[in-house]
Amino acid sequence: MFDAIVIGGGISGLSCAYRLLKRGFSTLVFESNRAGGLIQSVGKNGFLLECGPNVFLEKPVLLKLIEELGLASSVLKPVIGRYEQHVWYENAPHVVPKGPIQFYKSKLIEREFKWKILKTVSTGSSPSSDEDDCTVEEYLLPVLGKKATSSLLAPAMKGVYGASIKELSARSVFPGFWNAGKAKQKLIAYLKERRKENGRPRVFTLKGGIASLTSCLADFCEKENALKFDAVLNVEKMGNFFILSLGSGEKVETRRVFVASSGPQSSAYLRELLPRESSELDTMRYIPLTVVHLAIENGYAPLPKSFGILYPTEINRNLMGVMFNSQLFPHVAPKGTNLLTIMLGGSEGRGVMSYGDPEIITIINRELKETLGYSDTKVLNIKRWEAAIPIYPLGHYKLNDLLKQAERNYSGLHFIGTDLGLPGIADRVSVAMKAATAIEKNV
Repeated sequence: MFDAIVIGGGISGLSCAYRLLKRGFSTLVFESNRAGGLIQSVGKNGFLLECGPNVFLEKPVLLKLIEELGLASSVLKPVIGRYEQHVWYENAPHVVPKGPIQFYKSKLIEREFKWKILKTVSTGSSPSSDEDDCTVEEYLLPVLGKKATSSLLAPAMKGVYGASIKELSARSVFPGFWNAGKAKQKLIAYLKERRKENGRPRVFTLKGGIASLTSCLADFCEKENALKFDAVLNVEKMGNFFILSLGSGEKVETRRVFVASSGPQSSAYLRELLPRESSELDTMRYIPLTVVHLAIENGYAPLPKSFGILYPTEINRNLMGVMFNSQLFPHVAPKGTNLLTIMLGGSEGRGVMSYGDPEIITIINRELKETLGYSDTKVLNIKRWEAAIPIYPLGHYKLNDLLKQAERNYSGLHFIGTDLGLPGIADRVSVAMKAATAIEKNV
């Protein structure tokens, strides 16, 4: 009998298991594929390639975990202190405004809405809606105006979630803003609370790559003999404990189950225990993503201070975004070369997944030349993810409520996958740590 079993060995599951083990709980993690999930760092020809998330965000919970694991000395911050980010608009790259001067000069926001935005931030309430939910576009269009919504908001959401602002749920994507708006809280007060809680998040990486974090967590679990590579086929509740049936034919008993997978992956083994919830989990959709790494041999850089550029949904291109990794983190590429990471696909570009490597390369070379002037590139790696990012559609909060009710109905059951919360690494660590810290020892 184990105190806890974690199903799924991605960042959520490994973080949860780490904290449980540190607290003295007998714990097992079951992973059917490879530890680390979508986090994958690959060394190739002197380049360090990130096939999943490319950077971390500086948030207290993540920094604390990195320090605990002894990785603090591996933290690398951008060599460009005030780096820029760009969006593609009206056939040209534009800087995303960060400070008041850039905001005032920006061509991405209509003049009348500049004053409205400033007034809302300084004296107005957080954005709100009379509905139970609405799309991101419906939520922020009245505040940002049509131009900023299409030129800034749309590419930002496409870059982070791979989906259109016309389908993403505002309540699920911006839960803090949403709750503040419903409570009629002043926006400036909410922003101060967030700043106090999270500071001013900046990007960083680890010397050995993003996967250094998950590898360290997996190593810890393996040393504790807590990481098992086996599939969970079914979960049933017997009195005060759970019985898990495994692909190997074994059965394991535990007092608590932490579900770190999500969507159809979870419903496959929860169907007998939670038939209604499993039917809803089956409806979750995911963004397919093709990640391509390119080397620019001559070091050509059209936007030398930029971390990357995002492309809005409206333009007829396959590109979601381009990251200039080596401009901020030179260690990822040999001297004299630049490393680019290209993202293709998204909810409106699912056809890209069916393209062969030659077609992908042709598309990238054509679109990079048309937009950024790149012509002399070398393909280092192509990675395809069939289900990379969860889509949080209109009404997704109902699934959240359903899973939280299931937790109340079945003592010892905890959901920590991307069904709940946001998909960022720091967000996943936060959800997992909170769940692992909240449970009490058995008397």
